[in-house]
Amino acid sequence: MDKALKTIAEKIHNEVRLDAADALTLFESQDLLALGEMANFIREQKNQNLTYYNINRHINYSNVCYVACKFCEFGQPKSSPKAYELTVPQMESIAQEALAQGATEFHIVGGLHPDLKLDYYEALLATFKRAAPGIHLKAFTAVEIDYFAKVSRLTHETVLQRLVAAGLGSMPGGGAEVLTDRVHKLTHANKIGPDAWLQIHRLAIPWGSVPTPPCFMATSRPQQIR
Repeated sequence: MDKALKTIAEKIHNEVRLDAADALTLFESQDLLALGEMANFIREQKNQNLTYYNINRHINYSNVCYVACKFCEFGQPKSSPKAYELTVPQMESIAQEALAQGATEFHIVGGLHPDLKLDYYEALLATFKRAAPGIHLKAFTAVEIDYFAKVSRLTHETVLQRLVAAGLGSMPGGGAEVLTDRVHKLTHANKIGPDAWLQIHRLAIPWGSVPTPPCFMATSRPQQIR
């Protein structure tokens, strides 16, 4: 074990609360085996021999995107032969297939489509909720939320309120590459910056069921395995 971690490991095994300096040491350590061992010890103290997981289905509604990020092969202009856009009924069909395979959560993201307005995304979420009331919908990055607001001429808060009302359960943390100003300017200058990205997550958190980090509004109900 990394010597810098030994004191922290002793604290963990003696149930002593870690401080900010300990957190920084853990963050900077490259001893992944030791970090994993400590994390697993805490996990076993909390959950014994139970492991929790979601059966997630990743669904992309469209890859059409007006932003030409230098690192992205997914996003395509509308004129591209690779471009696609799924209707709400097509998305519902994919969702039904996923449900039949045992899905408990849908992860829904896409490109920044120049033509789709907020009512499309509301209809999409509402359709999923009608088809599968118990499904957890994790959808739309902060970058998408910002874009929905711009093309629909609404505030971020209004967009989030309407999406939550339609069935949104949580947000993924995608788009976090915008948090570094240097990288943001070099590779995706047309996207929102770090301040807007963080602010959207701060707005989202109050609707969550627990005070989670700013990449989730709420947590879905996990499956359990011994």
